[in-house]
Amino acid sequence: MTDLSKTPGEAMANDEVAAGAGVAKSQTMMAEAGERLREASRPLRDDSVEEDGQGEQGDGVHLDEGGREGDSASAPEEDAVKAQEKERDHQRTVRLSDLLNSVLSPERRMALRERAAFGLQANNVASLETKFQNSARKHILAEGQIESADLEAEVEKIYQEIFGKHAVPQGEATEASLKRRDIQKKVGDTLAKYHEALSIADEKGDAEMAAVARNTFVEEATAIEGGPPNLNWRDPYSEPTFKHAFSDKHGHGQGLEDKRMIDRARNKGVQIGRYSDDRLAAAYAGAISKQGAGLYDVMLPKGLEADVALPNGKIIFGDMMRVVVGLDGKIDSSYPFSSRHTTTTPKKDQSDGGKVH
Repeated sequence: MTDLSKTPGEAMANDEVAAGAGVAKSQTMMAEAGERLREASRPLRDDSVEEDGQGEQGDGVHLDEGGREGDSASAPEEDAVKAQEKERDHQRTVRLSDLLNSVLSPERRMALRERAAFGLQANNVASLETKFQNSARKHILAEGQIESADLEAEVEKIYQEIFGKHAVPQGEATEASLKRRDIQKKVGDTLAKYHEALSIADEKGDAEMAAVARNTFVEEATAIEGGPPNLNWRDPYSEPTFKHAFSDKHGHGQGLEDKRMIDRARNKGVQIGRYSDDRLAAAYAGAISKQGAGLYDVMLPKGLEADVALPNGKIIFGDMMRVVVGLDGKIDSSYPFSSRHTTTTPKKDQSDGGKVH
């Protein structure tokens, strides 16, 4: 079952937040989406919270990556190398998800939520969890770390160092965490059923069967109970439900053109992503949000593609989606991203006029 990281959504600036990934071990069944990962990237940074907004207009240069250029055919040997690289990236993403889930458990997250009521502010919880996730992510994705037998112990050590006096021991399940797990199980079961049906459709090469599998998942994910009443989980463009996550104005949906996506990435100095299927993304994000306020990073379901623009103008494939849920249970933001690249904005140096570095 999915086990996703939680931090109060209202503490995040301009609807997007810095974070790392947290997904449960049994959710590796949907790790096929990780195969959309492409080339390794620059190191991640522990910087400030990402601010989502429309970027300044740049030159709109579009540098394709990941074999998307139509006029260049690669040799079979190159295809084999790329396949091996994708598989390694896939395994790293799965391990990343499993370890973050294991160390930053639901019980620890719930304990932090409760502790926040006694003086630890929501933004402090968000900052601690964000710093841990980013640090653990860098460590896990570092060359060679994926093979370490003691990697879980190493990530636990990072947790203790980051949280310090606020570190919470692994504890017994509470009523709140059990409720959260129950919703996670429903989401996971629905997703597993969808992946199984989609795999059968793919094996048969039956596009109509694949469409039925997709539509069934959308209906069943939308029907999962929870969250605030009177919200339209079926409509990605319902701003009371999803704010502007999928809107043409600031969203990350199909309406975001390449040039505008690249401009925003360059302006902010951070990756900006776009879903290929707004309704599928909204159905999954809505189901995840039923667990309550917090920040959730999950692997993209099979069948949900995502493009991500980098500040250097390249467009690559995303492998994860982020869902930020406010204290009122509404979705503050949702967007796809590549787990191989930072999701945080670079710091501004005030000594030279606040320029981004």
